[in-house]
Amino acid sequence: MMMDYQKLLAEEVHSIRGVQTKLIHYPGKLRAAREKVATCKQHLHEVKRAIQTAEASVHEDVANNPNLKNETQRKAALTKGLASNPSIQAAQAAVRQAEGQLEQAEIELQQTADEWRALRYCQEGSIAISRLAQAIHGPHDHPNL
Repeated sequence: MMMDYQKLLAEEVHSIRGVQTKLIHYPGKLRAAREKVATCKQHLHEVKRAIQTAEASVHEDVANNPNLKNETQRKAALTKGLASNPSIQAAQAAVRQAEGQLEQAEIELQQTADEWRALRYCQEGSIAISRLAQAIHGPHDHPNL
């Protein structure tokens, strides 16, 4: 019976140390994942601003075009200009790409946070098992807990 306890306790101590070794890296992983999300948000903001700048240019061109005689002509020219402007099209594609990158970065951040929580729960469970075993059998050979 004592041999089983000692073996179990040794396995739990080994498990706790393994989890602790993994946990050491998670603050850095979480920080990097948060920074990636922040960078993706900033990039998305920048490409959305590029759309606004290109749209403003089209609005200005339409407003300053003397050949457009009435509101209907200006509205049609504006619609056509916004739909066919290569800068706007490129910026819209960049927005879609940036949104995808942000979504992926947020998923990676959530996965990293979930892994960190799971490892903490494993560590807490292993510590609880070790303490229970020590309470039942005494702290015999493993004072390092």
